Amino acid sequence: MVQIGMIHGRFQPFHNGHFDYLKAALLRCQRLIVGITNPEPSTIVVTATDDHRHREDANPYSFYLRARMIQETIASCPSCSRRATNITIVPFPIHTPAVWEHYVSGREVVQFMRLIDPWDHEKKVAFVAYGFAIDILDGERMMSGSEVRADIHSGISHWWEKVPDGTRRMIEARRSDSH
Repeated sequence: MVQIGMIHGRFQPFHNGHFDYLKAALLRCQRLIVGITNPEPSTIVVTATDDHRHREDANPYSFYLRARMIQETIASCPSCSRRATNITIVPFPIHTPAVWEHYVSGREVVQFMRLIDPWDHEKKVAFVAYGFAIDILDGERMMSGSEVRADIHSGISHWWEKVPDGTRRMIEARRSDSH
């Protein structure tokens, strides 16, 4: 078991695939950092292997709301909530390695990753160059954030089955605030 592990993602929104990623990493470390990438619009960069993640419609939720989705999800999961004090959520400007040291606890952090698409391989190269150790987790993409956002936006019934309860509650609260 590693001392400090990290997962990262946009979590737009935090869906069941992300929650499985968090739980898999939590089993392998004593402390877990959850890095939310694209924490604000000014940190978003267009990347060839990341052709849609920079678009405004792909980033509808603020850093704060995404952090709350994750916090609420952890709080409602008995096995995770017991370890909640060992989980830290931070902004993680993925495209700016020069500032990573301001958000994570140095190079003793192990980056837990799933290598699913070319963008994941590009991030792995950047992490290794920075000095992070890498631990590749098994697993496949269960769903995409694009799919979940499209279902939420179109009002397709049962979209909430694709997200943990904490995310569902935060999205529903946001919807009722806007009405």
